[in-house]
Amino acid sequence: MEEKDRSVRSVLANPAFTKLWSNQIFVQLAYNSLNFTLLLWVFKLASSNTAVSGLMLSIYLPPVIFGVFAGVFVDLFDRRKIMRIIDLLMALCFVGLIFFKDYLPTVYLFTFLVNTLAIFYLSSEASAIPIIVKKSQLLLANSLFSTTVFLSFLVGFGLSGPLISLFSIDFVFGLGALVLFMGFLSTFSMPSMRSALDDDALELKNALRKRSIQGIDRLIRTEIRKTINLIKDKPQVLTAILIISMEQAIVGVLGVLIPSFLERVVHIKATDASIVLVIPLGVGMSLGGLFIGKLGHLWPKRRIVATGTALAGLLLGLVGSGPFLNPISSRIHTVLPFFYRPSHAGALVVGSFLLGLAMVSVIVPSQTAIQEETPENTRGKVFSVLNMTMSGLALVPILVIGPLSDIIGPALIFVLIGLTVFWAGITGLYPKYNPLSGFLPKGWRTFLGN
Repeated sequence: MEEKDRSVRSVLANPAFTKLWSNQIFVQLAYNSLNFTLLLWVFKLASSNTAVSGLMLSIYLPPVIFGVFAGVFVDLFDRRKIMRIIDLLMALCFVGLIFFKDYLPTVYLFTFLVNTLAIFYLSSEASAIPIIVKKSQLLLANSLFSTTVFLSFLVGFGLSGPLISLFSIDFVFGLGALVLFMGFLSTFSMPSMRSALDDDALELKNALRKRSIQGIDRLIRTEIRKTINLIKDKPQVLTAILIISMEQAIVGVLGVLIPSFLERVVHIKATDASIVLVIPLGVGMSLGGLFIGKLGHLWPKRRIVATGTALAGLLLGLVGSGPFLNPISSRIHTVLPFFYRPSHAGALVVGSFLLGLAMVSVIVPSQTAIQEETPENTRGKVFSVLNMTMSGLALVPILVIGPLSDIIGPALIFVLIGLTVFWAGITGLYPKYNPLSGFLPKGWRTFLGN
């Protein structure tokens, strides 16, 4: 019976799951297209990695500021209504960018607003999945959701560059607003998704209704303290949060480096990143997500995560070392479309596909671990802590990497990051050989008790 529950058909037969899933598709398509479009746009406006770092700050700062509060909030109310409001407000932000895109401060402001809304949406969505599916279906449900994220990433990022080239950046903003409005309409067919509330949560909800500032402050602090203690007492959850957060920090760094790496190192137009990087990365993530959803239960989650981490580090190191190993590339100075650089483009396509496989091998088992090990009435807060930790860890390298890349170039940074990530993966696979055996290996070994 449990094997039958793990089938894709059994999960898709759940109407609550499919309706939540469809809303995720709309939001992720728009959100992913926006972030990649703005990366290209800010680089074009300012021609500076430091300016791109400013954009990344606008993306990663909201979860640090609002992360835990978002978790407290989504656990109190119906997640369906939260998603409905967020879809509409995001659509309005997209429309606003059409009129204020030429001013860097307003681009940063709208980016900050969209990502503030996103933190509430992501906490609602992730904590809703265990409410509507069985525990035995969580790994598969997360894989399907992750596959959708990556396909949306693939379509959103992959089409942004060509759409800007063929039409205009305003077309991308307008299309994103339309997709989000469709998501807003889809929420009216979703079921209610509420958590059972304990006494403190009920008291906080009443304080919010009465607008009792003192009571709200006291009870939010209580909820945050309870959540932090829960995470500290569960090594599996704490380890999974740190693993996903470190991966997200690396993704943020890559976002800062990619435009200059393409144009200044491999001499391919940054708008072609959709073709040589984003599409193969999304395909790798999607296929990997389906594979893990179907067969991931056959291996310990710790081993899947560690293997994916080691592979990602190896690939990042190879990408960064490529220009040093090929001295001919240093004598090329003309930036051309990708089809004029077939060897460089081909290597990036293969590497991006494999990196997608590696990344999904880290994300899906780790997120499933968090869902399995946290109670329903605190799950939203735990995922908000995850989002806050992801962004907090990402802020420092993002702020440092942009200016540093302008000085030493992006290739060397790729090599250093690759070596660090590869070492982390190897120590996860073989913790007894780790010289820091008193710290990191313990977390890896206790990851899901495997």
